[in-house]
Amino acid sequence: MQEYKRWRWTRQDPDVLALTRTELSSLEHVDLSGLSDTNRLENARALFLISCYTGLRFSDVAALRPEHQNGEWLELRAKKTKDKLTIPLRGNPAVPLLARLWAGQVRTITNQKLNAYIKDVARVAGIDTPTKHDEHQGSQHTSTTHPKYELIGTHTGRRTFVTLSLEGGLSWETIMKATGHKDFKSFRRYIQVTSERLLTDFARVWGKQEDVASNALSGSSPSPAAATTSLQAFYG
Repeated sequence: MQEYKRWRWTRQDPDVLALTRTELSSLEHVDLSGLSDTNRLENARALFLISCYTGLRFSDVAALRPEHQNGEWLELRAKKTKDKLTIPLRGNPAVPLLARLWAGQVRTITNQKLNAYIKDVARVAGIDTPTKHDEHQGSQHTSTTHPKYELIGTHTGRRTFVTLSLEGGLSWETIMKATGHKDFKSFRRYIQVTSERLLTDFARVWGKQEDVASNALSGSSPSPAAATTSLQAFYG
């Protein structure tokens, strides 16, 4: 029995992938006509995009009904947590997709089928960046690399919503209100900081110091007023 006391189990969150804005655009606009399975791929794309635009889990997308739309709001209870979700629809690209869903032009399918079909859509869209995938089984860790479309699944829509909403300037408090997250600890695993966001954010903050640094290196000094303005811009 003493042997068991030395065992230690650490929970590892599974990989959750997000699409970049460019990849999402590719998925939105890829031409699926002329394929032997156009209808099922078009249908899968519509369901997946609703998740990307609303942050809903696929179980909630599959449960959507016309009565859940109340004017410019989508109001429902999450199947997993039973929490009330309130999602703004003003200007949301999900609106025409929801209208098609209400009209029966988009049909719900199983989670397993959407996982398979959306990989096909992403492959046709050229979303094939080599992407690392980590797996944890007990104390064992393995890392493999795949074309990104092979790793995309229903969970990708929700994380794409969170990641691109943050990149677009929405506060995490606002996003959590829409997704139903109660605390930041559970919310943070849906955040994927992309390379583009790192470059943009660092340039926005540190770029404000470019003139001050250039003057310092060249040996020239900015006027007191200019220096004060630069420092105020940086810190405030």
